[in-house]
Parts: sequence; structure tokens; C-alpha cells
Amino acid sequence: MEAGLSVVSRHMGDSLHLGADSARGYAERVLAEAGFGTEDATICADLMVASSLRGIDSHGVVALLPMFAEHAKAGVGREGTTPVVVDQQGAVAVVAGGGSSGPRAARLAVEAATERARRLGVGVAVAREIGYFGALWWCVAPPAESGLIGVAACNAMAFVAPHGGREALHGTNPIAFAFPNEPEPLIVDMRTNTLRMGDVWRSAATGEPLPDGAVRLEDGTPVTDFAKLESVGWESAVSMPAAGVKGYGLALAVDLLSAGLAGTPIGREIAWATEQQTLAAFFLVLDPAAFGPAERFSDAAARLSEQAHATTPIDPASPVRLPGERGAAERERRLAGGIPIDLVLWERMERRLGDLGVEPPPRPWS
Repeated sequence: MEAGLSVVSRHMGDSLHLGADSARGYAERVLAEAGFGTEDATICADLMVASSLRGIDSHGVVALLPMFAEHAKAGVGREGTTPVVVDQQGAVAVVAGGGSSGPRAARLAVEAATERARRLGVGVAVAREIGYFGALWWCVAPPAESGLIGVAACNAMAFVAPHGGREALHGTNPIAFAFPNEPEPLIVDMRTNTLRMGDVWRSAATGEPLPDGAVRLEDGTPVTDFAKLESVGWESAVSMPAAGVKGYGLALAVDLLSAGLAGTPIGREIAWATEQQTLAAFFLVLDPAAFGPAERFSDAAARLSEQAHATTPIDPASPVRLPGERGAAERERRLAGGIPIDLVLWERMERRLGDLGVEPPPRPWS
């Protein structure tokens, strides 16, 4: 079943599968109605659909569409707004969001770093005064697909406590790497806190409890009830750092690489109410050919991949995979069979859009 031709198919009761092109068109229509200009709506829709196709549903269409619609209603991404390179020196570029959406500003910063890496062997860019821009893998994949190495990190609103603390200090502060490899780039994309957005969306859809110890209320009380968090407000909760002091240390590094270099609000200075257009991101692109023959790096990546795949698995039914392989395989499945849609989450998305004053379009399968 071609994703671009099939709008939706029904499977077993309430299980629905939406074609990628239909999902993209729906998202673009919602964002345009909310106020995004054409380019911002297109880029944000591409980002969300790309994540949905790779099985990263916590950063896909159903999860992020209301957030980007909220940004649009607040005046972000209007026609005529554009991110710009405001400073550059050698291998370094500084990008300002210019009122555009976070994904559009991030894309310009990655392109600026990539262009410099091709000329100089290394390119670095920071983006400042931007909004949330989704999964980091989307930023680092393009350089890796063209033979370069990509690294990205960004800060976020204060939601994560430092190791040993109760109060939020910084955001989920993800960091991502992408390395050229065959047949697919090796992509590592990780948060520095314990609570996965995938856990949040599964809990919202099924009522399953959140992982023990992943999130606490401000008084230190652990909470696993998603409904309770929704009722008290997520701004009244904190997540814990991943792997204790290790996640805390990485989160601090992300803060300084992004906000520290960009000269923007850092740590607790980014509150829930001030997240839009106050975030920063760091991008590094390297050309392996600047360090020696390009074949040397590709051969090393191939040898390491072979060694990983040859590792005896703990569970014979679950062979060792490289980061990014699951997502690449899932993308092929979903391009052929469509993106699975959970009706509970879809209805929740529609309610959130309605609360924003954005009339949801007819369901693509209506």
C-alpha cells in the first residue's frame, strides 16, 4: 500500500493507519489555519511526519501538532518571518530565530554548519531565540546522509532536577550524534533525563502508570499517575536526571554548549511560560575527509558495525542492533502500511486544538 496514495486503512477495531502524505497534508492545513506561513508549516509538518515514520510517535504528528499550533497562535512563524545568520567568523555561525518556528531556525543553523564543514573540515553553529523544534535526530541526519558527522544539543524549559535535588534546574536537554554508515547512518539521539516522552504518550493512551522514580511533584513525592500530573499541571512536577550524576553532568554540558554560547536564558531562567523563542541549540558538523582519506572513516564505521552485529545477544530473539536501525526499518514498514493512529490520542489532539481556537479539519479517514 503506497503511503502517498492510501489515505487510511482500518485494522482490527479502532486501529487506523494513515498514509504519510495524508498526515503531512493534515498537519500543514492545521498549522496554516493556526497562523504559520507556508515555509514554517511545511518544515514543521515534514519534521513531525519524519518522526512518525521512524516510530518516534512521541515527537510525531499527533503528539506535536498542538504544540506547534500553539506557537503559531502566539504569533510565531507568520508569513514574512525568517531566521537569519547574524554573525559569522571562520567556521562559526550564529543564527537568530527571527520569529520563525523552531524547526525552520534549526534547519538554517544545520545548513550553515554543513556549508562551513565542506569548506573548512569543521562547521559550528548556534541558534538563539528559537522555539522548540522536535526530535534532534532530524537535525543531524542530513549531514550524515551526505557523508559528514553531525552533532546537536539544545536546552529546554526547566523541568529536570539536578542530581540530588528536588527543584527543576534545566530541561530534558537532549544530545544527538549521526555518523555516515551503510546502509543507513548511525544515529544516537538521547535525552539527559529519565522520563521518556514515549512513556508519557503511552500512559495517556492506555492509562498505564509512568515509570517509577521518573517524575516527582515539587515536594519530592514520586508520581506515576498521568491523570494526576495533568490535573496539577506539569509545571508543578520535575523529572530526574538519567543515570544520576551522569545525566546531570551531560545536561549541564548541553546548557553551556547551547545557551552559554548563544548568550540566551539558561537553566531556571527558562520557565514554562517563557519557553517560546527563548531556547538555544548547538550544532557541530565534521568532514571525515579533513582528518585523512574519507575511506578510512567509512571502513572504521563498517568494521565497528560488523563487530556490533556479531555480538552474541542476551536474548537470541533480539539480535544486537546499531542505533538508528530500528527507526530505519520502521520507516519502511510505515511507508508501506501507513502510520498507526491511536484514536484516544487523536481525539486528545483534536480537543487541544479546539482549546487553542483552531478548528480541527475533518479527519483524514472521514
